[in-house]
Amino acid sequence: MMPHPKYVLGRMFLLLLSWAGYSGPLLAQETLKPQGSFDRDTLEIGLPVYYSLSVRHRPDTRIIFPDSSYNFAPFELIERMYFDTRTGPANSLDSVVYLLTSFETQDRQTLSLPVYLITPKDCVLYRAPPDTLLFKSNIQEDPRNYTLQTDTRHVDVPSRFDIALFLSIILGILLVLLLIWGLFGKAIRRFVVFYRLETGHQIYVREFQQLSERSVRNASIFSLERAVTRWKKHMEQILNQPFSTYTSKEIRELIPDPELAKSLKEIDRAVYGQEFSGALSEALAVLLAFSEEQFAQKRETLRNEA
Repeated sequence: MMPHPKYVLGRMFLLLLSWAGYSGPLLAQETLKPQGSFDRDTLEIGLPVYYSLSVRHRPDTRIIFPDSSYNFAPFELIERMYFDTRTGPANSLDSVVYLLTSFETQDRQTLSLPVYLITPKDCVLYRAPPDTLLFKSNIQEDPRNYTLQTDTRHVDVPSRFDIALFLSIILGILLVLLLIWGLFGKAIRRFVVFYRLETGHQIYVREFQQLSERSVRNASIFSLERAVTRWKKHMEQILNQPFSTYTSKEIRELIPDPELAKSLKEIDRAVYGQEFSGALSEALAVLLAFSEEQFAQKRETLRNEA
């Protein structure tokens, strides 16, 4: 039976506090040792589990936990819950709890999440020790124990299928389709391209506006990250560039738009610094307006090519 979420979070928070109790000095050359663990030993298919990840570091260093764009395989992310940084005399403790689920049936399912240490020149990855859940199946009996029963009752066999008539009909249909394609193929292709482009853009606008509204209203980092990810994927389809792999800095270098650059910096402050201000709503609106402009140019280019 799944424990109550408040009970599980309370227990995991006490565990994080126990880790925070140790405040011994870190090495001069900092080496992070992330700690990650599940709240239980077994896993049932489709049921959520909690995974806590924490790391101790010098107060003057900056670390980043995996976000919603990270691949948690074989698990899937449901929600993230951050805890405030706890700083002692010599070091600080950052921690986060992930709510995960899995639909895999492997007997042992292991997870080892990374923590990223941001340095002036690069980003160093440190990974928590692996923790494993044992899959618990709800099937009580082995299907191989059942025996099959024979049935010798008489069954009437239908008349023989006329394969020649069937092939003639198929051939006639194919000839008609080829004739239609030869006459209207170009128009059909143009219609399909425009339809997919218009439909995809309408879905994107609706989803982006919903995520933006939740981000501003609830100061939700999770919704804000999903909105930025959705924007990058849509820009990939429009500009044929791998935006999902680009950082905000790389996007600013690729697209020299001062207003877009300012908006991306504002969003980064909210995501990584948890600094939500009134300018965030305007920054998200700039992203939406930029994608609308690029979509209109893409549509006009396709129309001219047609």
